[in-house]
Amino acid sequence: MSVWHVQVNGVPACTSPVITEEERLEPPVCGARNRQRAEEYAAMLRERHPGEAVEVVEHGCPMRGE
Repeated sequence: MSVWHVQVNGVPACTSPVITEEERLEPPVCGARNRQRAEEYAAMLRERHPGEAVEVVEHGCPMRGE
């Protein structure tokens, strides 16, 4: 099963300095097994931060040692 992450400027969204505390979703959507949920979160971040590179990637979470 794939794990999908949202990155902002190449950094996991859960640790990005661009993302505000209220924009960090619990449980962390940046490590979702549901790609659609990750895409929806990424779309919201793109809308709020149009100058930033927001992407959905498939890999283990470096923050959790996956």
